[in-house]
Amino acid sequence: MMKISFKTVITCPDCGFVSEELMDVTESVSCYHCRQCDSLIVTPAGECCVYCSFGDTPCPSSQLRLSTVSNNPTKQ
Repeated sequence: MMKISFKTVITCPDCGFVSEELMDVTESVSCYHCRQCDSLIVTPAGECCVYCSFGDTPCPSSQLRLSTVSNNPTKQ
């Protein structure tokens, strides 16, 4: 069983500031305010959340999806 990480390091696409964050596990986070430049970082269309788009670790729900897919390969 894969260990789920609840921390990620988000990198601001505007100023490059990096910040370690604890990911919300109850809902998808679609925007984030940079602590340095105060830019509003918004999830790009079609992407899961700011953690998956701008973090170094995907959100917990994406981690679960990825572990399920890798543990259950489809038969051909």
